[in-house]
Amino acid sequence: MSKDTPKRKPIPPKVRFEVFKRDSFKCQYCGQSSPDVILHADHIKPVSKGGDNSIINLITACQGCNSGKSNVELDDGSALAKQKAQMDELNERREQLQMMMDWRASLKDMDTEVVETLVDEIESVMSTREVNEQGERSVRKWFKKYGYTLLSECIELSASQYLRFDDEGNCEDQAAQKFFSMIPRIAANKMKFGDDPDMARLYYARGILRNRLSYCNDQMAIDLMIAANEIVGDPEEMVELAKRVRNWTQFRDQVGEIIKGAEQ
Repeated sequence: MSKDTPKRKPIPPKVRFEVFKRDSFKCQYCGQSSPDVILHADHIKPVSKGGDNSIINLITACQGCNSGKSNVELDDGSALAKQKAQMDELNERREQLQMMMDWRASLKDMDTEVVETLVDEIESVMSTREVNEQGERSVRKWFKKYGYTLLSECIELSASQYLRFDDEGNCEDQAAQKFFSMIPRIAANKMKFGDDPDMARLYYARGILRNRLSYCNDQMAIDLMIAANEIVGDPEEMVELAKRVRNWTQFRDQVGEIIKGAEQ
């Protein structure tokens, strides 16, 4: 080796890996991929002609192509053009990934604002009570499942059915807990029967029974009201009946009379 011939330095493993990643672990001459062939980081401009180990001067080549090329310089520009196109594509992917991450971050911020709004609505109807951290986590879960519009509506419905206040205007403990726990249940029922307004009202009537009576057979109440509603054709009658009766037996008997009357 003459004094003028540049000394070949080994290509660092990290650089080789970055070259392989950029080229999708595929020989840029013949198209064969790892692990079918052994890959090398090949110099576009040979070291013997002044080339270095920079990534821009390296290209992925299989063992066969690399051995056959020897130290012939790629002077047609095709490898460089292909390499530049790949790097441009990689940069574009990185930019789009960053845009997507920024977009997701903005959605997360927006979700947080909506959840805070729902918490404010809940605290507003409870008047003297606040939602704790665990409650906020629950509201966040509900929001992901049901969305803002439905939850906001269900907050009002649950408040009208379950909230109770003492003479000083303070929300009663058990009533507040019941109100809060029923919000997602009402939402689930409204999603299930959204296309059937009659069923939604019958479940509303059952909610009234649950709240007013010391005992309510949930499934029997729904079954009886469905049968009665097929006769009277107006679920509001079941709602009003649920508001009037003094106990479960009275409700069961009165709905039963409606059904028996139609059968006679």
